[in-house]
Amino acid sequence: MQELINALSNPGAMSSAQWLILGIGAFIVLGSLYFILKLFKLIRSIGKTSYKPNIGLSRHPYQGQPVSKSTSEPGESDESDESDESSKDETANNDAINESDAKTE
Repeated sequence: MQELINALSNPGAMSSAQWLILGIGAFIVLGSLYFILKLFKLIRSIGKTSYKPNIGLSRHPYQGQPVSKSTSEPGESDESDESDESSKDETANNDAINESDAKTE
């Protein structure tokens, strides 16, 4: 061991056998660290599940934005006035439906 320490302090004087031993030792240390890291992650993940049911608004791609049907077909020009009017009509229709539902109950 003392020879290895002396050789590390003067790398120009190291023989090829000493360099080989140093390289093999470095690979063993790196491999051991990698194995310990993977083992630690595996043990830590036991009991945790990453499953999320694919239902509800939390899994919807719009994430909190109101979802409504598109009023324009692809290829048509998108006019903001037309979409505003159609969304107002849609809101009025929804309000009328909600009122009629409340009256029937």
